[in-house]
Amino acid sequence: MGPEWIVVGIIAVAVLFGAKKIPDIARNVGRAQG
Repeated sequence: MGPEWIVVGIIAVAVLFGAKKIPDIARNVGRAQG
């Protein structure tokens, strides 16, 4: 699993959830990580 899989995952999430929700998801992930 190289860095390219991270990019593919991000694109997949963007397509699945819609670009508008990405900032909210990123904020929640940031909170979860502390």
